[in-house]
Amino acid sequence: MTIVTTESDQIFLNYSGQFVPTGEGAKFVFSNATFQITGGTGRYKKAAGGGNFTGAEDMATGAGTIKVNGQITFKD
Repeated sequence: MTIVTTESDQIFLNYSGQFVPTGEGAKFVFSNATFQITGGTGRYKKAAGGGNFTGAEDMATGAGTIKVNGQITFKD
């Protein structure tokens, strides 16, 4: 997964977890989803860290949200 910041830097993540149906139409939610930061570009080139995330997506429309919660560290 790649997150793009407002300054156009990128943060690269590896993630795991499940994307499960809710039974409400084509809506799916993340379950037990975690991530590890593997680096990035610009000020995030040597970033590390990790955490968890929650979110949902309507697979019929593509609309959805992801909330990321964790820590990031910067290495020299």
